[in-house]
Amino acid sequence: MAALDDAKVALTELRATTLYQNLKKNLAANKITQAAFDGTHIAKSEKSLLAVISELQPAPAPTPTPTPTPTSGWSAVWDKPAVTFTPLRTIQATTTSALASAIASASNRDYINYTGGSIGGEFTVTKQVSGLAVVNFNGARFTGTNASSRLPAMWLNGASGLRFINFDLTNAGGDGILIYDANGGLELRDFKVHDTAGQGIHLAGIKKACDGVTLHGEVTHCGLDLTQDPHAEKGTGLHGFYSGGSAYPVINCNWTLDVHDQPHGAAMQINRTRNTHISLRARNITFVATQQVGGNALQFWATSAESLSTWNDNMTVDYLEADNVARAVETNGMEAGSLANTTVLFARTTNARKSPVYASGPRYVDVK
Repeated sequence: MAALDDAKVALTELRATTLYQNLKKNLAANKITQAAFDGTHIAKSEKSLLAVISELQPAPAPTPTPTPTPTSGWSAVWDKPAVTFTPLRTIQATTTSALASAIASASNRDYINYTGGSIGGEFTVTKQVSGLAVVNFNGARFTGTNASSRLPAMWLNGASGLRFINFDLTNAGGDGILIYDANGGLELRDFKVHDTAGQGIHLAGIKKACDGVTLHGEVTHCGLDLTQDPHAEKGTGLHGFYSGGSAYPVINCNWTLDVHDQPHGAAMQINRTRNTHISLRARNITFVATQQVGGNALQFWATSAESLSTWNDNMTVDYLEADNVARAVETNGMEAGSLANTTVLFARTTNARKSPVYASGPRYVDVK
């Protein structure tokens, strides 16, 4: 460092001399050429000193490439994209009848693009596609059924090999989406289910197991008609999302749901569900039960009337975020069976109304 400092001092002193200053003025006034200036003894000395300084000067640290801030928490869960889909055929549908026809005749790698208006009544699909067909509703709204009907706005009965994306759904008549006996490869994404008389979404195995349902969407303000609640304590039997409650189990599913502002029941109630992954954000699940169970983010139940083959088993809660709920995980409804093979990998809860926040039963890994 001493040699470097000496070279810098020498350069400063050289440039301060009268001879150097006059040469620079003559160069600026074009009285001498650059070549003439470079050939002078003082210019050669300046060049030598600059070379010494350059050699001794530590290289500046490279400017680090900014590291993108990793997406974390619910955003990381929510932003996971669907499996890439490359269509072989695109079908345009501008009316509900054309839409129904396109779905009924869909084949593997069909892309059905619906650009019509709202869809009323009970929208029923039984189609089973060998492979995958995608239906893009482009934000269309399912308006549902009449208040006295007790029918769902969307009934997927034994459907498979379909991906429904980008829709809004409400229903004054009954459940929002009712899924029976799915046969694998059924996926609903980028949806909002809200203001339903019955369950927001209900999955059940009626004639066989309901198999392979993937959900990725928002549910809010569901279960509004308490006359449809089968429980003795009204308000405990209608939920944002309900899996089970039928003869056959719900199996091999993957659900990512944002359930919020739910006045009745739980954000998610689970019964007779097996081999399933759950990611849930539950906010403002506000029902206060006095006799039964309600107001929780994730609620499990089972009865002795069920068999070993249908009890809740082998579920993985990959992510759970809850705010303003009774409990994050509630197991008081587990009258029979075991949650020993169920694992909560990550959970964070604020403003829980009951203690313990996480009831016993599942295995908890990273919980606060």
